[in-house]
Amino acid sequence: MKMASKLQQRLAGKTAAIQRVASPSEAHEVLGTANSSLSTVDSDATSGSRRSMSMPGQLGAFRLEAQKYELVIADLQAKLAAANQGSYTITRIPLPLIDDSPYQPRLEIDPEEIDELAKTMAAAHQADPIKVRRVGDRFELISGHRRVRAARTLGWEEIDAIIEVRNDIEAEVEAMLLVVGNVHLSAYELAKMYDRAISKGIVANQTACAAFFAAKQPVVSACLGMLDLPPEIISLLDSKPRLMGYECAKVVKALIKEHPTHIDTIIRGVARLGEGMQQNALKGWVRQSIKQSAEHKEDDRRTITSNGRPVFTTKRDPRSVTVSCKIPGMDIEIFEERLRLWLQEQAKSVDELMTGA
Repeated sequence: MKMASKLQQRLAGKTAAIQRVASPSEAHEVLGTANSSLSTVDSDATSGSRRSMSMPGQLGAFRLEAQKYELVIADLQAKLAAANQGSYTITRIPLPLIDDSPYQPRLEIDPEEIDELAKTMAAAHQADPIKVRRVGDRFELISGHRRVRAARTLGWEEIDAIIEVRNDIEAEVEAMLLVVGNVHLSAYELAKMYDRAISKGIVANQTACAAFFAAKQPVVSACLGMLDLPPEIISLLDSKPRLMGYECAKVVKALIKEHPTHIDTIIRGVARLGEGMQQNALKGWVRQSIKQSAEHKEDDRRTITSNGRPVFTTKRDPRSVTVSCKIPGMDIEIFEERLRLWLQEQAKSVDELMTGA
C-alpha cells in the first residue's frame, strides 16, 4: 500500500538512531500492525459519506483523518520501542576496565556533584546501567561518566552496563546527544561540541547543527564565536569552561577591538573572573585598568635638562628604571661607564636604598 510505504519510511527515519534493534519477526509484526491500522484509516477516509460534505465539513474530516494518522504513528513507535526493549542485555563489568570517552563533551565534572550522586547510589544502588562499547580488551564509556566516578568513590568493583556495538562516529554522536539531553553544558563546552560536529561532517552547517541539537541558531553561532578568542583566553576556558558565557565573550571581543594594544590587560581581567569577579564587572575593570596604566606612564616619565635642553629621560616601572639619551652626538659608552661607577657607589649603601632613608 502506498500510504503504508510512506509511513514505513517515516518510521525508519524516526527510529534510525534508536540503539535497540528489533528482531525480524518483531519488526514484521509491528509493520503488519501498520498496514492493518492504515487500512482502517483509509476506509474511514474514503467512505462515501465524505463526498457530500460541505467545505467546513471536509476540513473537519481532514483534521480528524490527520489525527488518526498521528495516533497510528504514536502507537507504532510505542510498539517498536517495546519490541526493542528485550534486545538489551545488562552485564556486570569491572570498573578498572572502563575508560572515559574521548568524545565526552563535558570538560569538567564537579566533585560535589559526584559526592551527591554517590550518596544516592549507596542508598538506592544503580538506577540506570551505563553504556559502553568494546575497544580492544577494555570498555569505552558512551554515557555514565558521573555514575562510574560515583561507583569508584563508593569502592565498587563492578557496575551494571549495556555493551553496544558502535564505530567511532556513532559513539561520538551518541555521546553528544545523550549529554545534551541530560547535562547542562557550559557555553564553551557547547562551542567545542558544535565545532566538532561541523568539522567532522556530522552536520553540514550552523543551521543544521541547531536542528540536530535542538538549539536556536543564534545561540549556536554565539557559542561558536567563543572559539575566536585569543589563545590565552581559550587556555583559561579549557581549564575552567564555566568561566564565562557567550554574552561575556562578546564583551571581551568588543574590548579587544576597542583596545587592541591592551590585550594583556583584557586577559588579566578574564582571569579575574575565575577569582570571583562578576562577568558584568569585566568591562568596567578593564577600562579602569587601562586608564590607570596610562596615568602611571605619564607620571613615571621624567626629563632631565641642561640649559633648558632635554638631555635624558627616565621611565620607572615597578622593577626597573629606563634611561634614554636625547642628544644624538653623545658618546653612550662614556655615559654608560660613568653610570656604572655611580651605581657601584650606590651599591655601598644598598640598605639605605631599600629603606628609602
